[in-house]
Amino acid sequence: MNKICISLVVLGGFTALVLWAQAPTPPANPSEAEYEYASIRYDGDLKTQVFFPDGRVEKLHQITGVKRPAKVDERMWDFTMAMNFFAKSGYEPIPGISRTDSDLSFRRKLKH
Repeated sequence: MNKICISLVVLGGFTALVLWAQAPTPPANPSEAEYEYASIRYDGDLKTQVFFPDGRVEKLHQITGVKRPAKVDERMWDFTMAMNFFAKSGYEPIPGISRTDSDLSFRRKLKH
């Protein structure tokens, strides 16, 4: 009986040690973000808004300074201008995160 109890205690301790060793290690500083995010919302003619990580909100046409040509799809034009603007700023699109067809989201890795 004593040998069985000792064997169970040893086995339990060994199992606990293995599980503890395989547990994922949390980041050194969990409050430190790895990415920063930005987004745009298409809202019709000259009202498409750009949301920056620092809280600024600006109209897309004011940021790019490019006038939209006549007779183009406004939404596609704005999305293309926004994607190029964010790509030049080091952002990448985040597929599947947008809540509507009028939103695009982007992220870029923070430099620590």
